[in-house]
Amino acid sequence: MREDKLKQYDSVRGVFIEGTPIYEDAGFYDKTHIQICIRNPNCIKGFFIPRQEEQW
Repeated sequence: MREDKLKQYDSVRGVFIEGTPIYEDAGFYDKTHIQICIRNPNCIKGFFIPRQEEQW
C-alpha cells in the first residue's frame, strides 16, 4: 500500500469460522474466533496484565 501511495490501515480484523454448529441451524460454531492486528501503536490507549489466580 505504501508503494502504491494508498492510505494504510491502523488495524485489521479477521473472522475465522471453524468447528461445528453449537446447535442445529445455529449461526455460531464452537471454534469460531476473531483476531485483531493493531498496526499503528498510537491506537493503543492502554493494556492490562491478567492477575494470577489466588491459591486458597
